[in-house]
Amino acid sequence: MPAYQVNYDLRKPGRDYEPLWERLKTWNAVRALESCWIVPRASSAIALRDDLSQYMDSNDGLLVTGMTGESAWRWISASAEAVLRQGIAA
Repeated sequence: MPAYQVNYDLRKPGRDYEPLWERLKTWNAVRALESCWIVPRASSAIALRDDLSQYMDSNDGLLVTGMTGESAWRWISASAEAVLRQGIAA
């Protein structure tokens, strides 16, 4: 199973999105940037989208992309870098 990148725009000010972040952690996701997480393994982008949508408002943006090709980064979290490097070696 490939790794996935999850990006979102949380558009409702003052909303508590802790449940979304906790749900991402159940997928063993690590935060790479403020609104970008790396999910090491998942069955599909659709499954992730559908699951995470339950924890978001109807006007929030969500983009889930499979990480199957080349990637490059600068100043992301150490945990996200470790996941990405592990995927490259796999």
